[in-house]
Amino acid sequence: MAFLFFAAVGLLCYSSALPGPFVQADLPMVASNPNLKAFTPSLHSVIQLIEANSTHPFSELSLALSYYVHGPNPFWFRLTNVGIHIFTAYFLFLLLRTTLQLPGAGLDARKAALIAFFAALIFLVQPVQTQAVSYIVKRKCILPALTCVLCMLFYVKARLAASGGKKVALYAIAGVLFVFTVGSRENMAALPFLAVLYDCFFIQNMSRKSLIGSLALIAGMALLGVFAALAVMDFAPMDWLTERFVVLDFTPAQRLFTQPRAVLTLLSLFIFPHPSRLNADHDIPLSNSLLDPPSALFFEAVIALCIAWAVLNAKKHRVAAFCVLWLFGSLAVESSVLPLHLMTEHRLYLPSLFACLLVSYLFFSRLRPKHAAVLLCCIAAVFSFWTWQRNHVWGNAMALREDCAVKSPNLLRPVRHWAETLFYSQRYAEAVPALDKILTLYEDFHGKRIARAESSRTKGNLYHAMRHYEMARFAEKMYAEDGANLIAAMKKMGMEEQARQKTEEIARARGEMAAKYKNLGGLLIARGMASQAGAVCEEVLQYDPNDMESMATLGEVCVFQGALGRAEKYFLQVLQSKAHAARANLGLGMVYLERGDKMKSARRLSAALKAFQQENANEAAPVWRLYFIKSRDSKKLGLLFSQSKDSPDPPSGYETDEYLGSYKGDRKQLAAFLKPYEYTFGLDGNR
Repeated sequence: MAFLFFAAVGLLCYSSALPGPFVQADLPMVASNPNLKAFTPSLHSVIQLIEANSTHPFSELSLALSYYVHGPNPFWFRLTNVGIHIFTAYFLFLLLRTTLQLPGAGLDARKAALIAFFAALIFLVQPVQTQAVSYIVKRKCILPALTCVLCMLFYVKARLAASGGKKVALYAIAGVLFVFTVGSRENMAALPFLAVLYDCFFIQNMSRKSLIGSLALIAGMALLGVFAALAVMDFAPMDWLTERFVVLDFTPAQRLFTQPRAVLTLLSLFIFPHPSRLNADHDIPLSNSLLDPPSALFFEAVIALCIAWAVLNAKKHRVAAFCVLWLFGSLAVESSVLPLHLMTEHRLYLPSLFACLLVSYLFFSRLRPKHAAVLLCCIAAVFSFWTWQRNHVWGNAMALREDCAVKSPNLLRPVRHWAETLFYSQRYAEAVPALDKILTLYEDFHGKRIARAESSRTKGNLYHAMRHYEMARFAEKMYAEDGANLIAAMKKMGMEEQARQKTEEIARARGEMAAKYKNLGGLLIARGMASQAGAVCEEVLQYDPNDMESMATLGEVCVFQGALGRAEKYFLQVLQSKAHAARANLGLGMVYLERGDKMKSARRLSAALKAFQQENANEAAPVWRLYFIKSRDSKKLGLLFSQSKDSPDPPSGYETDEYLGSYKGDRKQLAAFLKPYEYTFGLDGNR
């Protein structure tokens, strides 16, 4: 009966989202996912799918099976998600009913069943779960939660079973589910620790021996977990993290400092999940330290006090204390420095398993059973309506985009999606201010990326500098695209003069943006990516034909590609401007060396080395090119300075060594100048 009731309530609450289309990431990750389209029920296909998605392999397999059975139909995908959610609620009821009758809780069967029923019901109808259930790709959250509940249920049954074949079979099933769960999602790494706590709290009744054993086991698992994490990160955690944070708008430290506010904001949504507070794309201000902003200290103190209360009252308030520890323990992994978004509602799905038990338990502990049941029925009814109401948004792609844009007006992604929707829906009067807002947000995004690129470049981390420059360049492209839409919308509205002014403003802004990411060309060619470097330089020169730095880089691209005539033309043009003489002479030296004119080449290379000393030694760009060309074909450079009867005498200032760095004039000064940059490139070249 309980299952049928949960099924009816669950289907009713989520009925308004079932007919809806694919939304947001559902389109690329489900509807157009080539891995799902190519899947067939064979071992080879399963292995290929798991290799293609190593982070959430079992969830991806579930989506692939759905795609194979009913194709790219969002109704059946979403109905499957609702079914998983219903089963999770039902098995949660069974788990909690069993838990509350264990020695650690000691409740009678009737009261345990009542508390467990209402906890599972609140979990089922909780509006904050709509993102995890109605957002198809978030099956990677709800499926591991289902297997987690089943794993714990089978484990408890195995612990309570008499010795024999049944006990072994139950342990085996629990073990398989445990492996499945832990390997399904990042936050499931907390399950081993939470399972040990569960066993200690409820089965072993927190005896002294069990406490010592549990603490020892947790410490051992923590060490093993740290070692496993370091192994995944190739024992270079900072490099691993910074590389993955390149695409995000914040640093690992900023994410960690922001998490206390994010966690308590999520908990406030759990307590009061009105649809007006729910958002598929939350915008939460960043914290740069534990005290920035000063209010951050309050959030940190609240979390610390909650955990301290649970630890100190573990024996006296067993159920409540475990629920608090489960809540923060299951949030701990995703609230760390992992390269994830700052705050998402689906992150509450696993923590809410026992958070709902806490709510139900407190009501029945403080009130008479009838009064508690009535109040919880009222809460469940209100939550059911709010969930049904919220699912209207998830069932309409346009409504979801508008909802996100209204609730996160300073977040680029949702505002851009909504402005794009308005424009292509020919709602030009609304599209104009929205598109104008996007341009401001893109300018801010571009400025932040340039700042991070310059910081990485100054520190010698050229790879990350390149990635940040690439993001800045992408921002300029999107700025141009949305700017064109804005101008078109203005013309549709008859705003001809405003459109003309905006055209000039956008052209000027794009030129300024391009000038700031021009260093990307040098970084790309330093890594041998000549075609990409050339494209960047040509873009910059479109806005500023007199940008000699981009001109020099374009010449180096031509050397790399063997277009020596074009390269010579670019380098001579740079020399005429009397800027970047070192790079231009070095490039001409390579051009003439490729043509076999050793005398001209020697003269240009000699001038290049002298110019390196005269130009700003703090400017690393010329040295990057020197390293690149030097490492590209050092044998040819050696031939230039080798002693042979058909080669000219070495120019003044050179010894007859087989490498370019043997400059006799101020040799020590030159060596000191080149050494740190060569070291930097030695590291970066191995990436």
